[in-house]
Amino acid sequence: MALRPVALGVIGLAATLASVASACGTDTDIPSTTTVVSATIARDYIDGTTSTNRVFDDHGGATPERVFSVAVADGTVVGGVPRFEVSVGDLVRVTVTSDVDDEVHLHVYNLVVTVDVGVPALLDLEATVPGIFEAELHHAGFRVFELQVS
Repeated sequence: MALRPVALGVIGLAATLASVASACGTDTDIPSTTTVVSATIARDYIDGTTSTNRVFDDHGGATPERVFSVAVADGTVVGGVPRFEVSVGDLVRVTVTSDVDDEVHLHVYNLVVTVDVGVPALLDLEATVPGIFEAELHHAGFRVFELQVS
């Protein structure tokens, strides 16, 4: 009989949790405000790129206003690691070429794109977050450029 108060307490707790959970509503009560910020796509492009070598933000197909490029050869960035300066709201394209297969990762924007020998990586994005952000080759483990958004 000593277990009876414990059992009643568990039943009471379960009833309380059930009533709180039911007050949360349904999925239809939640407004949908989610938008796709970036995506990795696999398809053919008019400029010859294919596979997952292009990453973009969905900004209505507008042409990038700021275009940059960087090349990696013999384990280093040709000419040193550049800093690309853009303004908040700019549509940006960065093309990365490499003599090794790897992945380019732009931090904070969390864009990852494959770069293959002979097939450049294209990162198209809208600069929405201010700051200075590194892009690196994942497997090689070094910076390939910095993006400064102000």
